[in-house]
Amino acid sequence: MSPFRKLLQKELKGPLLQKEVDNTSWVTEFPIEINEAVMARGQERFKIYCSVCHGLSGEGDGLVTQRAQLINCLYLGDSGSTFQ
Repeated sequence: MSPFRKLLQKELKGPLLQKEVDNTSWVTEFPIEINEAVMARGQERFKIYCSVCHGLSGEGDGLVTQRAQLINCLYLGDSGSTFQ
């Protein structure tokens, strides 16, 4: 097992799991009116900020995700199935 993988497993079992649970209420309605202009702006923002990881279809097949799968396979010896 690689040193990176050992460190990652240690971090996932340690401090990340010790955080308190957020019990804040969920939002039940949109705080703004949803119209064509808002939807177009959201689509534009998704293409700029989200699609690099999530892909244009939102399936998680963006370029960053593909690169992460390759790195996972090459350096950690995994099949890359973590992101699928």
